[in-house]
Amino acid sequence: MKRICSYLLCSLIAVAALSAGSVNTAFADGDRPVDKLKYPKLNKLAMPEVDKRALSNGIEIYLVEDHSLPKFTASVRMKLGSYLEPAEKVGLASIVGAVMREGGTNKWTGDEINEMLEAGGATVETGSGLTSGSAVANSLIEYSDMSLEV
Repeated sequence: MKRICSYLLCSLIAVAALSAGSVNTAFADGDRPVDKLKYPKLNKLAMPEVDKRALSNGIEIYLVEDHSLPKFTASVRMKLGSYLEPAEKVGLASIVGAVMREGGTNKWTGDEINEMLEAGGATVETGSGLTSGSAVANSLIEYSDMSLEV
């Protein structure tokens, strides 16, 4: 075992010595291949128009329309999270965020919601982290009202 380690160490030293010599002389004349690279002009970045609205309860809404796909997406971020949990209820925010949609509503059970979303090819997901919570709905345009209601 000691002999194998000695061979490996000698091999590593030899490789390092050989490669050090080639690194020092590779661009000695100052002519580097990267200096000769040509790049095309970048495309102009077109920022979408954002429609910002405030509801009467103070919630801010940012609307961005993109008609390139027949898809609807709504995303909500809320100021909440595990930093607000009392010491005796550690983990509560994480559990609430994970099961909020699965628990159902006054109108539908969790199973009914799952069936509705599955039939419409839609998703609604909720979650909670350290300093924020989120809900995201995705669906085809024709099911946007249903996914928002859920």
